[in-house]
Amino acid sequence: MNKRIFLVLLLAISFITSSAGQEKNAPTPLTIYSAANYGGKSAQLELYKYYGAADPALNPTPVPVGKNNTSSFKLAKGYMVSMSENADGTGYSRVWGAFDQDLEVSALPAALAGKVAFIRVLPWDNTNKRGVGRATGSVYNVNYMTMVDLQWYYNWGRTANNTLDIPFVPMAWGRDAMKETAYRQIIDERNTCQLLAFNEPDGANTAQSAAMPVDEAISFYAKLLATGMRMGSPAPIANGWNKWLKDFMKQAQEKKYRVDFICLHWYDKDNWDANKNRDFTDEQADSCVQRLKAYLENAYALYGLPIWLTEFNCNRNRNMSAQVKFYTRAVAMMDQLDFVERHAYMIPNKLPANPYSTGDFLLPDTTPLTLSEMGVAFKNTPSSRAIKTPYYDSSGNLDKQYNF
Repeated sequence: MNKRIFLVLLLAISFITSSAGQEKNAPTPLTIYSAANYGGKSAQLELYKYYGAADPALNPTPVPVGKNNTSSFKLAKGYMVSMSENADGTGYSRVWGAFDQDLEVSALPAALAGKVAFIRVLPWDNTNKRGVGRATGSVYNVNYMTMVDLQWYYNWGRTANNTLDIPFVPMAWGRDAMKETAYRQIIDERNTCQLLAFNEPDGANTAQSAAMPVDEAISFYAKLLATGMRMGSPAPIANGWNKWLKDFMKQAQEKKYRVDFICLHWYDKDNWDANKNRDFTDEQADSCVQRLKAYLENAYALYGLPIWLTEFNCNRNRNMSAQVKFYTRAVAMMDQLDFVERHAYMIPNKLPANPYSTGDFLLPDTTPLTLSEMGVAFKNTPSSRAIKTPYYDSSGNLDKQYNF
């Protein structure tokens, strides 16, 4: 054999061997075992696959150790796993996440032991609490997103609509999200492990609200559980937290549909017209924040689940200075409430008399683009980590004792 050809072949073999070794030594997100204490048959599971799923559209893969055989597992840092007793993600289920260290579970809880039919593994980015709504793919929004050190965002849609490396959370906004093409976007999502359910389903304005009765929402919600994601409740209008949402949570409990966190909206509605387009005094700002705190505490007392405040500001009738005073105080308050897991500031809707919002992050008509007072405040207001524990382990609402 020609010496040159021999050397080329030798280098090729060396490269293949090296690559194979790197693949073999790559972190394994999840290893499951058929016996407690990491005994019996074991298998390494891959990211994103739908193990044991009932829906053929999910391209399911059989659970490697067999249906109903998973008894213990090891989860690598940076990942989450959901396990359910039913192949469609319903029934008793649980979510685990490993943030600061690997997580080892030597025995599954009794409600899941010998009953695991469905498993899905996803990456989990435990961001800070501070996020924003109304972050679309427009040039304006893409610029402010990079300028204010945004930690996470959602846009009421199923896809990110931009290529920024900022954690995105999809939403199944309403019944249209259950159509085949739209649902496919949700189940194919790779950049998140969390999913927000319907937007203001109890609202009357169908342009802004999903407008869904509880029975319909519950039937659609069951399909969302098949994604294996960590699930947020539907987000009701501000006064629906103990009305529509309570009826939804009652049915979810009865049907064994897991809800991992509660989504809420708040705009100081009871004071909507007070001090219209005026500044806050410090005392008024403090009072506004106390009203928000009471709202959050009441919701937590009722449901006992983490809260995501997915829309909030001190309402669009307040001026920029009032928004800033409120926001900085509100974030400081929510940082002290561990049950508030995330919050998304809602840039106020534009008033007819003012084409530029009172809470926008950028000043109008500036070159280069310049942060407004609100944009500076958002960027500079510190926020703590969403989940402060080194790992997460929860069945959401399923082990709660509600008296609705």
